[in-house]
Order: sequence, then C-alpha cells, then structure tokens
Amino acid sequence: MEQLNQLKNLKNDEIIVVEGKNDMRALRKLGIDSSIFLLNNRYKSLVERSESLAKSSRVILLLDTDQKGQELTKQMQNHLKDQGVHVNTKLGKTLLRTAGCRTVESLASVLNKTG
Repeated sequence: MEQLNQLKNLKNDEIIVVEGKNDMRALRKLGIDSSIFLLNNRYKSLVERSESLAKSSRVILLLDTDQKGQELTKQMQNHLKDQGVHVNTKLGKTLLRTAGCRTVESLASVLNKTG
C-alpha cells in the first residue's frame, strides 16, 4: 500500500501525529519506525502541543475520522499552519479510506488480515 510505504520512509524532520498510544502501537505493528507524536496530553493545550511540533519540516496528521478526530485535525492544522509548518492531512485520510478503517487503532488488524 503506497500510503503505508510513504509513512515508513519519512525524513528525520517529518513527524506523524496520532491521537493516542493505541494508534502509535498500531503503526509500530505495521513496521512504521518514523517519529510519532502523541496528541493526547491532558497537561498541555493544543496550542502548546502544536508548538512542540514547530521545528518539524512536515507534519502528517493521522487522526481518526470520527467527529472528535475531524475536529482535532482542523484545530491542529490551523495551529500548525499559523507557525509555518507544512501539514499533510491527505496521506492519513487516504490510508484510512483505502484500508476501510475509521480509526488508526484498527489499521494494524485490518491490514495484517489483507496482507
């Protein structure tokens, strides 16, 4: 799957953003060793979290397609763009749609079944 290969071959200054630990585990099970940033952090605001990503040349938002994930995607995209960070939302959305998944957490089990 092309999108999966793109995530596996990111440059050092590119980072994947997911909602939580289970999402990160799913990506690791799929062989993605790229840098992953966990968005869920009750101690920091979205602005503070986006500031943590400001040094990245490109951020791939790989968030669930449910209502919460869509809202987080819009908010993070706006915060990161305000800081001059290139944000890619298409890669994550395409990967989830192609795999037939609504959540990042389910990617590993679905893709491992389909080969």
